[in-house]
Amino acid sequence: MGDVAEQLGRAKRGQIGAEREQRGAERERRAAGRAGLAAERAERRVGRDNVVACRLDDRALEALDALVEAGVRSTRSDAASWLIQVGLDAHRELLDDVSGTVAEIRRLRAEAVQKASRYADLGRANPDRNANPDRNAEPEQDAAAGPDR
Repeated sequence: MGDVAEQLGRAKRGQIGAEREQRGAERERRAAGRAGLAAERAERRVGRDNVVACRLDDRALEALDALVEAGVRSTRSDAASWLIQVGLDAHRELLDDVSGTVAEIRRLRAEAVQKASRYADLGRANPDRNANPDRNAEPEQDAAAGPDR
């Protein structure tokens, strides 16, 4: 009987060992899956450190929810970011044109600031001229009084 008990014990230990191996393999698969998800999420977050809050109408919110529910995107935030990126890509020409206009506005604004700064510097260099502009003007003569008065 001792032989049978020993064989059963070995078989049971073998079964337990196999179960442990299966659990270990399952843990490894789950860890790899989590690592894969983490890598995927990190990849999606690259360059996405900016947060923008905005108000949406019902139609836009339903679109975000549909993308999440269908599994196309994982969260509303992810769906909104993705839709914005798709919109930027679709309207690249318009955005390039607007960017050129904005660059020109910035250049003109800087030029205006520079001119105003030079004017302010002139005023500091000649305080009498800007302090009372009427003092520097020619005195008006009363035409009826004539030059002798």
